[in-house]
Amino acid sequence: MPELSANLQFLLQTVRWRVERKVLPEFSAFSVDDEDNILMLAIYHNLIPWLWYYLDEHTLGSDSFRQQVAKHMRKESLINQLQAKEAATLSSDLAKRRVKHIVFKGVNIQALFYNGFVEQRYCDDIDLLIAPQDLLVAASVFTDRQYVLREPQDIVKLSEFLRQHSRWYRWRDIGWEKTKHGGERLDLHWRLADKFILPVDTHYLLSESESVSVNGVDIPCMPFSTLFVYVCVHGHMDHFFRLRYLVDIYCALHQPAYDADQVTRLAQKWGVLEVVTQSISLANRFFSHPVSEADAYSDFVIERFNESQSFPRRSRSLMATFRDLLMRSNERNPLATDDRFEKQALSAKEKMQGLLKHVQRRNRKKSWVSPIIARCKYDQAMLEHWPKGGSALVWYPIALIKRCFK
Repeated sequence: MPELSANLQFLLQTVRWRVERKVLPEFSAFSVDDEDNILMLAIYHNLIPWLWYYLDEHTLGSDSFRQQVAKHMRKESLINQLQAKEAATLSSDLAKRRVKHIVFKGVNIQALFYNGFVEQRYCDDIDLLIAPQDLLVAASVFTDRQYVLREPQDIVKLSEFLRQHSRWYRWRDIGWEKTKHGGERLDLHWRLADKFILPVDTHYLLSESESVSVNGVDIPCMPFSTLFVYVCVHGHMDHFFRLRYLVDIYCALHQPAYDADQVTRLAQKWGVLEVVTQSISLANRFFSHPVSEADAYSDFVIERFNESQSFPRRSRSLMATFRDLLMRSNERNPLATDDRFEKQALSAKEKMQGLLKHVQRRNRKKSWVSPIIARCKYDQAMLEHWPKGGSALVWYPIALIKRCFK
């Protein structure tokens, strides 16, 4: 059975100590020998707050090591405060314009899952979910707040496209960045994922939101169980390449609001029960003692950690292989107006059939392949029925996709 490196296990125990107020006996007198590696691991996996509390309590490591950790702690704390303040302001501005929305991931996870453990959770950006028809109004709010698009897009054209092609499941968000002050980054979503990853309707999420206090402002967020299912699926898509995604699940499991029955019902309803179960099992495998029963998926994730010296790169899981492959170049831009897509359509169906056979042949026994097979079949149907002259034909870089199936 594969095991994690000693330094990574030490970091996991800093989290376990903070959540359960206890640590495994073999780590009670653990000495911090490889300080540079531990610091790099804590930064990469976004575990600086957990490490800082543990070092401060047990007075471990050299003075310079503790000073470096404290420096990163202050930096992350400042970023966290700026993002929380900005999220509250954006939510208030959207509410004034009567745009139904929810703020999810970062501040939502911190408020519901981390309560009582640590005061901050590292977050790369602010995530907002709106209905597609509110895209233009939301864009004007962001522009007023000095945000600009990270990639050039025609918002009017995009809004019209989403209105006309509501069944086009692939494209799900656009990125913004603030040009002043903290330079906060914002991802604006009109769906969480395509229907083969998480088939939940945006309007349902907006109608089921709950208020969470952020910087003294009540903002609409996901309810606990909904957020938990989403976090499991979101982390699973990238094989939990950063430990903070597993920490999210582990912390949520120890919150009084965690309702296993409700989580199970939601996961079954959305067809992601196996993904949620695998995610919970993996979190228990990383943090629990005695070690929970091994399974194929957790062995696979641990092997990825070991093969990369505990620094796994972001890697598309089979459920997320096709996500974000669009919109990387003008050739795959669904808003293009020339006839390149019609020319590609002549061979797209044949390539899709070949890809489907390849996936089935190489991964027949892997349980997480079936959603990708279903998605391939869906795309074949879309190619069959897409209106002539339509510019939203899906184009796959087949060689890149096949590398994910090796």
